[in-house]
Amino acid sequence: MGDDLREWYKKHGVCPQCGQRDGFNGGVLCFECRGKVQLNNIKYQSDPERKRRYNQTAKERKQRQYYERKASGLCTRCGHLPQEKGQLCLECWRKRQRQRGKLKSGRLRRGMHFKDRIERGVCMYCQKPTVPGKCFCEEHLYQRQQVFEKCKAKMSERWRNEIQTDWELAKALHKKRAGENNGM
Repeated sequence: MGDDLREWYKKHGVCPQCGQRDGFNGGVLCFECRGKVQLNNIKYQSDPERKRRYNQTAKERKQRQYYERKASGLCTRCGHLPQEKGQLCLECWRKRQRQRGKLKSGRLRRGMHFKDRIERGVCMYCQKPTVPGKCFCEEHLYQRQQVFEKCKAKMSERWRNEIQTDWELAKALHKKRAGENNGM
């Protein structure tokens, strides 16, 4: 079956697989063809070697598609609109930002599940009951305290070294200025 005929069937609501029946539930394929496709998918997914080969070819196809779109200046995600924000068109960029939680939307943003757990009085990590007045259970509170002490020790040593270096530079500068003043 040619691509033109397949498109004609789709356009007129006829199953392009068999060309006999109408699409099921407003879809493209009829009920029988959809069932055959599902059985075929189950058969392919049950065989690990076939699944691995399919995933590998799909990965290669996606990579090839990405580089072709990038070379032609089209959005690497949808391939329809020209690039505006890096490799993406403005619409795909907005979708990606929404998915990453950078733009406000109706869904939970990053960190909201932690806030929800704190309000319920359970540990942020394991959802066990928290130590009164804290956000963690006893186990995770101890772990957090150990990490904090380690960071505090590193930072205080770093600050000591910076202060020592600054002090030595100030002394050297003071000696240099004192030597210049005595020479006059």
